[in-house]
Formats: sequence, C-alpha cells, structure tokens
Amino acid sequence: MATSNALPDAPKQHKKGHGYVVYRNADGVRKQKTFPGKFGSEQMWNAFRKWRADLAGEYHSESPQAARRRFATVEDVWCAFYEYHAKRRLAGDPRQSRSDKRYMQDVECVGRMLQPYQHIEANTFDSQMLDEVLENEHLKTGNGTKRLNDKMQLIQKCFKFGVRKNLVDAAVYGSLLTVEKFNKLDRHIKQPETRLPCRESDLLEALAHASPTIHTMLMVASLTGMRSDNICKLSWDEIDTSREESDGVWLYKPLSHKTAHMGKELTVVLGTKCIQALRRYEEARPDQGHPYIFNPHANFTFCRWQQSLRQSKQPRDDRESWATWFAKLANRSNACYSPDTFRGAVLRILKKHNINRFVIHQLRHYHSNNVFQHYAEDNGLERQQAVIGHHTDAMSRKYTLNALELAIKTQREIG
Repeated sequence: MATSNALPDAPKQHKKGHGYVVYRNADGVRKQKTFPGKFGSEQMWNAFRKWRADLAGEYHSESPQAARRRFATVEDVWCAFYEYHAKRRLAGDPRQSRSDKRYMQDVECVGRMLQPYQHIEANTFDSQMLDEVLENEHLKTGNGTKRLNDKMQLIQKCFKFGVRKNLVDAAVYGSLLTVEKFNKLDRHIKQPETRLPCRESDLLEALAHASPTIHTMLMVASLTGMRSDNICKLSWDEIDTSREESDGVWLYKPLSHKTAHMGKELTVVLGTKCIQALRRYEEARPDQGHPYIFNPHANFTFCRWQQSLRQSKQPRDDRESWATWFAKLANRSNACYSPDTFRGAVLRILKKHNINRFVIHQLRHYHSNNVFQHYAEDNGLERQQAVIGHHTDAMSRKYTLNALELAIKTQREIG
C-alpha cells in the first residue's frame, strides 16, 4: 500500500478540464488517476479525498470538513466560487442578462488577480496578501478607488463562499475583512469624478447631425432621463398608452431594468415631446413590427442609403428609398442596441463633427437638473426624485448642480 508521503496533496488540472494525479503504487509502478467532475468542483474533491483515504489508510478518522480544509488551495476556492455563479447566472447561455455577464467577467478578473497565489493553501491567504493583490492590480490597470473596492469585495465574497463550503477557515475570511476600503486619503489612486450634465449646445449639435434612429434615442434620453439600457430595449409591448387622453402621457414599464433582481418595478413617464418624437420615428422607420423600436440595422441602412444618395447621379425621383435599402440588406439585422453600441454610435457622431464629448448617462443628469431648476420653488427635489426614479434624497442630490455652481447662483442673487 502506498504511503501518504508518496501521494500528491492535491490534483492537477488536465487540459480537458478535469482533475488528475500521478503517483507510484507500493510496487513503484507509475500510475495516473482521473477524478470525476470539473476541476476544483466539490465532486472532484470528494472523489480525491476518498481515493487518497482508501489508498493511504490514514484519513478515515478525519472529518470531511477538516480534510477539505486541509487540501484546498486558493485556486480551488475560486474555481468553486466560479462554478457556483456560472450555474446561477447562466454563463454561456443566450438568455444571460447583461448584468450577469458583467458579473461573471468580474469573477474571471478576480481569478487573474489571484493567479500568483493559486497554488498556496487557502488557509494561509491573509490580509497582507490581499493588500499585495490590490496594489499589483492598481499598478497594472490604473483602476480608481471605486473599481478597486469592487474587486476587493468580490475577493472577500469568494473566500466567504469558501467558508460556507468548508474550504476555508472562518478566521481567514475575518482577516480579509480587516482590509480597509480605498478612499479620498489614498491620493495616489484615481478618485471618482463628479458627473456633470451634458451641455445643451453640444446636445443640440449632436441631434442636428444624427440619423433618425440615434436622433430619437437621444431625444428620449434627454426628455425622460432613462438609462441607456432601457432605451435600447424600448418596445411597444411595454408601453402603456391608456393615460394619453386623460393625462397626455405614456407609461413605460420595462420587465428588465437595473433593480429588477431586487423585486422592484420601474415606471418611466413619457411626456408630450417624447411621444411626438417616438411617433415621428415610427412613421419613418422601415422596420415596423420589429420587436424593439430602435433597430441598429435600421440605422446602418439609413447611413448606407444617405451615402448612396450623395454618390448617385440619378434624378431624385428615381432614387431608392430607405425601406428599399433596408429590405436589400435584411440579412444583416440585429435584435436591438446594447448600451455599448449605442454609446459607440453617439461617440462617432461627436468625433466626426468635432463636438465636445459626452456620454449617454450625462443626459440623465441633464434632464434631472432641468427638472430641479424648473421646479426649484415647488418641491424641485421631490419632483426630480419621482421622475428619475431614485429611492433616496441623497442620490437625487448627486444629480443636481454641484455645490460650487449652487453657491455662485445663490450669492449672485442675495450676496
């Protein structure tokens, strides 16, 4: 029978994704043992411990929890954490939401950060090593305080999961919680910038040069303060027009939004100007009946159509229409915009026409600030909170004028 000294302490990862070990039996013959389950999974570790206990005859008296803690490495803890969330968040599934996809990308990022420590025992990973991991990540990526804090919390969650699965001692997780978050005193790290509203002149200039699709999307963003993700997925099926005759508004109730996973509902009120913009676009768009109002294929074919008009020598009456170009290039259709493709389309317009750069989320600040200023004497903050959909006054105040501008305005009037 082989002794424990001749047996490996942990499996290695095979290129096919499972765990295996190479050892020598009592006769000195070299053997290889493969374990079921994905590498790092609980199934693999249970099979490995049983195999080692049966072969060495030393660990039958040891509890499964103690044995599991004895062999788990940092990589094992991360692999178990990744596998758990990959199942919950539909990793690799077309139905996976954008937020779940981003969360899994963050988990993979944490795995890369922990790679230099992957082979050490998880119970030896302490707060000093976590500090080193964060410092190396800052030097490598230049991340700011908020991003580094998010990554630190994800590493702590990873080891908390390890405690739950008896892969790590609770004292290790407690040690990692002693690491303080980065704040304004860490002046060598980039601090978060205050997001200011988009300038109205830049918005009007961008609207003048935008295609009908992007023009309408920018109009909706600036008139409602909606997040870009909700604008991209705007659908007639989720718009309630029953209040138009009585109140002159539409109600947009998206099923998928930022706080949907918390069980909260979102209702966006579309006013008269926004309704008119959507109706104008609905009459002009060549893809009526598409599940989403804003189809990136419609925008692509419009740009191609305009390019052909500039290059064509035919009389204006004989030229092809936007709908003809849409039907001609129908094989290049996409379901809907994403926040990234929407942002990219706007930035290309700003760059091409030399307009000051702004991002879509600044339009949310733009509309919020307009509401606050227009109703400053009539519950401005409360109205702003109702329109934008914030649940706290503190968050709404971040969308108003910054302190300096507010002080200047006040002192100009009474100082």
